[in-house]
Amino acid sequence: MLLQHSNSNSSLGLLPAWPCDIWSVSFKLHAPGLTTIEGSYNHTTAELCIDVQPPRRRDDVVVMGCAKRVMQHAFTCSLNASL
Repeated sequence: MLLQHSNSNSSLGLLPAWPCDIWSVSFKLHAPGLTTIEGSYNHTTAELCIDVQPPRRRDDVVVMGCAKRVMQHAFTCSLNASL
C-alpha cells in the first residue's frame, strides 16, 4: 500500500505498508482534498522524493515505515533522478 488517509483528520500516510527494503517505486497518487502526491522511492539508496500539490498540504503528509529515515530529503531531491 502506498497511501493511507485518515477519516478523522487531514493526514496522509505515505508508504505505510510498502516493502521498502525490497522494491523501488514511482507514483502519482490522488488524495482527498484535491491533493496530488507524485514521487519516487529508491530502495537501493533509500531516497524518497515527493512533490505535493497544493503545497499547503505538505504538512499533512506523514512518511511511515522504513522510509522515515529519508524524510529530510523528501522535499529537496529531484524527481527526475532515475530509479
